[in-house]
Amino acid sequence: MDAVKGEAAELGYDVAWHQSDATRIAAQAEAANILSAPLTSESVVRAALLNNPSLQTSLADVGIYVARADQAGRMKNPLFDAGLRAPTAGGSVNLDFGVVFEFLDLLRLPGRQRAAMADLSMIRSRAMQDILTLAGRTRAAFLKLQACREVVELHKDRSINARAARDLAQTLWDAGNVTEAVVLAYRQRHRVLEFSFSESVSACILHRARLVELIGVTPTDYSWRINDPIPSYQAADRSNALTEIAVETSFLLAAARAEIEALAERTGVPLRDQGFEEIEIGVAGERDDGEWEVGPSLAIPLPLFDDGSARQAEARAQLIQAEDRYRALVAQVRMTAGLTIHRLWRTDAKATHIADRSLSLAQAAAEDATLQYNAMQIGLFDLLVAREAVLSLKIDAANAKLEQGLARNDADLIRVGGMPVSKGEPLARDETGPSMVKVDH
Repeated sequence: MDAVKGEAAELGYDVAWHQSDATRIAAQAEAANILSAPLTSESVVRAALLNNPSLQTSLADVGIYVARADQAGRMKNPLFDAGLRAPTAGGSVNLDFGVVFEFLDLLRLPGRQRAAMADLSMIRSRAMQDILTLAGRTRAAFLKLQACREVVELHKDRSINARAARDLAQTLWDAGNVTEAVVLAYRQRHRVLEFSFSESVSACILHRARLVELIGVTPTDYSWRINDPIPSYQAADRSNALTEIAVETSFLLAAARAEIEALAERTGVPLRDQGFEEIEIGVAGERDDGEWEVGPSLAIPLPLFDDGSARQAEARAQLIQAEDRYRALVAQVRMTAGLTIHRLWRTDAKATHIADRSLSLAQAAAEDATLQYNAMQIGLFDLLVAREAVLSLKIDAANAKLEQGLARNDADLIRVGGMPVSKGEPLARDETGPSMVKVDH
């Protein structure tokens, strides 16, 4: 367990196995203290690592395999047997006894220890993978919640903007200046955007619930504060080095290599393969007519029916299977890293296109529309259309930043030996159609 804790600490993660109610209660109190302050991506990760019950089961597995490794280094206890026989015709009582131990157990001890240590290495690597996965999923959930808060406010502004357009259309229709079709179109638009606002609020509730689950707290325990918006990101490195880094650092591959090592140790005991599962040697003694007779004893199985070939074939098949699984996993890790590199570049390009091109042009157009409206050169409808375009693109920009953050989160996990936890899907797609009905009047 100390090895896992130390390795996690080197990566910046503080973990502990709660082996008593006192340590569990202390961890819950510390998590509550973290959640009472304004949250950041790193603080929610700390809380999750302290309190997530599923992670505790992984750390308990390490404790189990530590005990198994200790047990593997111990010989089996010797067997003592004794018998007492009284002649039916009278005379002295005969007594015999014996002390034996499994001779092959002594020969198997080093290999058994190596196999157990390989098993322990495997379970430690899996625990590290679980730690990184939990940290990555928690960070991703927090990023989604940050982005969701921004999107909710933008959808609210769009709904307000659409309501103003609806009210204006109603006023113009009442005065006989527009057709009923125009009024109905603006009413429909307002209802659609009100529904989008409602859906974005529901999305925030779901993201918060996911974060609650990952941290392992009761949903009503905390009134969380998130002061910071989702961050902006610099352009990612354009190299392909992440692919090789992934293979070198992957804890999944380390666990697979340890599994192969353990299987290789277990298939390398020739006496067992030939059916000699138990050879017992020891000392036997017998008292007959008051005289003691003591000497060595030997018990050896005769491989008449089972020569161990079936077990050996099974063990070799398992070893071959593990080696093939490792090669497939290497290919998967390489492919995943390559796709993550592509995601980094794609999300950067998308965010740049929206923020630096589309959104900047829309904002410039909205500013010009405001000036023209103030100069009474355009009507209110034109101004609302310009503002709607800006709000819609701001939602796209928030989603693009979220995709950037999720891609970087996955790349960071790969660099330290983990695997991606998300596909970088947008927070919410805008399916509300054209931004606003254009009315000629």
